[in-house]
Formats: sequence, C-alpha cells, structure tokens
Amino acid sequence: MSLMDIIIKIALFFGVFYGAILITALITKKFRKEEEAKKEKKKK
Repeated sequence: MSLMDIIIKIALFFGVFYGAILITALITKKFRKEEEAKKEKKKK
C-alpha cells in the first residue's frame, strides 16, 4: 500500500460520508417544505 492509495481511500470514504449527509439533509428539507405547504392549505 502506497501513501497515495491510503489518501485516495480516505478521500473516497469522506466523500461518500458527506455526500450521504448532504443528500439526507436535502430530502428532509423537501419533506418539511411539503408538510408546511399542506398545513398552510389546511388552515385556509
């Protein structure tokens, strides 16, 4: 194992990790907006 291989593996791991966090955050934001829109419609 060369140093470059280790760096690439760490970078890939963190890339996937942060990518998953960003995707879940975006999905939850979408759902929250939809829920808020539904609540506003019910109030009217």
